[in-house]
Amino acid sequence: MAGKVKYDDRFVKIAKVLCMRGGTDEDLAEAFGVSRRTIIRWKKEHEDFYEAMTEGKDYADSEVELSLYKRAKGIKKKTSVTKKIVEMDKDGNTKPVKIETLTTEEDIVPDVGACCFWLKNRRPDIWRDKQDIGIYEIEDYQDVEDDIYGNKAE
Repeated sequence: MAGKVKYDDRFVKIAKVLCMRGGTDEDLAEAFGVSRRTIIRWKKEHEDFYEAMTEGKDYADSEVELSLYKRAKGIKKKTSVTKKIVEMDKDGNTKPVKIETLTTEEDIVPDVGACCFWLKNRRPDIWRDKQDIGIYEIEDYQDVEDDIYGNKAE
């Protein structure tokens, strides 16, 4: 095995880009040829390395959040297709090429799964699967039994 890899200031930019592309501590360790523990140590010892990783991961998380949000609410997607049209005259000579661009718009409907995921995480008090139902203190059980069984004393 090669010698121990030493920290290099150039790792800062590389780490940020890898994290922006979704890289984890394990991915960085593999890219730099070190262990995950070394990456953790470098984060503690080199503030600029830590900040680069944090900024990169925050960027990637924001992109995913935006995608989830768009998927949850639905979007209009525009697509453009460019065609080259080659025509020939009656003598078999090529006419100048015509270029046509066709733009279409498609509605992407909201995704129920994305909506549920979003709401369960953003509004767990209302949307979580398990609801906490409080048990209220009842001071007079006799009144409750009377209401249930209709045994009101007159």
